[in-house]
Amino acid sequence: MHWGHAVSTDMHHWEHKPIALYPDEHGLIFSGSAVFDKNNTSGFGQDGKAPLVAVYTYT
Repeated sequence: MHWGHAVSTDMHHWEHKPIALYPDEHGLIFSGSAVFDKNNTSGFGQDGKAPLVAVYTYT
């Protein structure tokens, strides 16, 4: 189980991208969510770039 990745400008037509998250020694990637942290409230951004923050479950 892994996370796919796709982008859309109109939420109707989608462009598939390479897999975003692969299983590793901790297990398989299941449900979760990702958000664009525009204001870098997470503190994960670097060099003035806002990060994409993902939270997901392993099994």
